[in-house]
Amino acid sequence: DGGQIIMNGNDSTLNGYHLTIAGSGPDGNGAIYGNVTRNYTSRNLESLSLSADATVKTAAWDGFNLRNNAGSDFPLNLCGHTLTVTGNSRFIAWRVNVQDEGRIIADISPGNNPENNCFYSHTAAFNAPLVDFVVSAGKAVGGEAPFVVSNMTFGGKWTSPNANCTLNVLGTYAPQPSATSFPVTTLGDPDHL
Repeated sequence: DGGQIIMNGNDSTLNGYHLTIAGSGPDGNGAIYGNVTRNYTSRNLESLSLSADATVKTAAWDGFNLRNNAGSDFPLNLCGHTLTVTGNSRFIAWRVNVQDEGRIIADISPGNNPENNCFYSHTAAFNAPLVDFVVSAGKAVGGEAPFVVSNMTFGGKWTSPNANCTLNVLGTYAPQPSATSFPVTTLGDPDHL
């Protein structure tokens, strides 16, 4: 807690690492801070885990994304903690798979192009069936692939550029008064109403 990794644009920065983070960094800019445009710096990261509540901040286009080099599922282990993703640039979840419980707060500011400045599910489903997902008021989420979460509190914008990005909430979907651009929602099966 108090430590920080600053992404510098090198694709190999986290090559082969299983990274565990906690806290919001020494200056409040995140335990991980991505400040270089479109560097795909986490391309070779093997996994990300939380040992306590943690914050990731993106200050430039694609300054930090969750993906590995093999293009396979990326394990995000929340371990019961809260991951807050903040900043003003797109954050890509590339084939992210969360098997444990926890909470994710999407606090990315939409910026001038909300379609590209958001928590973005890319290529395959953001699969987090045990995760409470919170979209902060006025913020944006969306992408090219489905979101699968246990519960969602939705106070922002849905910015999917196509019909492939659906929202699958297995528990409670709670839109807030500030929410706009609602995705089409369907109640689950009788076990998941």
